Amino acid sequence: MDSAIQRRWQAMENMKSQILQEIKNWGTQELQHQNSSNDWNALQVIQHIIISEKGTLGYLMKKTSSGVEGLDKVTAMGKAAGTELQKALKSSEKWKAPNVMPDPEPIDLEKSIAYWLSLRVKYEEFLGNLDPAFIPLEIFKHPLAGRIDLMDTLDFLSNHIQHHMYQLERIKRAQKLT
Repeated sequence: MDSAIQRRWQAMENMKSQILQEIKNWGTQELQHQNSSNDWNALQVIQHIIISEKGTLGYLMKKTSSGVEGLDKVTAMGKAAGTELQKALKSSEKWKAPNVMPDPEPIDLEKSIAYWLSLRVKYEEFLGNLDPAFIPLEIFKHPLAGRIDLMDTLDFLSNHIQHHMYQLERIKRAQKLT
C-alpha cells in the first residue's frame, strides 16, 4: 500500500476505533435516545457512517475498474472543494445529510459492527491493490463537494466519523452521560 494511502487508512481505522469505543458502554436506552424527533439516535449515526462508507467503496471500485484511462486529474477547484469539505466535517456544526443518503433505519448494533468490520477488510484489500496512478485523479464524486481525488476521499471518510463524534457528544450531553 502506498505510504500516503497507508497513513490515511490508519486514520480511518483510528476514527472507527474511537467511535466504537465511545458507544461501547452505552445501554439500549442511550443508544436509542433522540434529542428531538428530527435528530438521529446513536444507532442511526453508526448506520449512516456504514451506509456512507459502503457507497463510497462501491463508487471507488466502479471508477477504478476500467483503469486510469478516461479519468481526469483533479482540478484546482476540486482540490479547493476537498479542502472545504474537510474543514466543514472537522467542525462541530450540524449539517443535514446529502439527499442521496437514505435515512438510517433502526439496526442491531452487533450485526452492524460486524458488517462494518467486514467492509473495512474490503477497503484494506482495495487500497492495498490500488495502482498509485489513481491517487491524483477524480476518483470520487462527493454529493456536496463534487469530484475529489483519493486523498480527499480517504480524508473525508475519517473526518466524516469525526463529525459524527460531535453528534454523539450532543446525544450524551442531552442524556447527561458525560
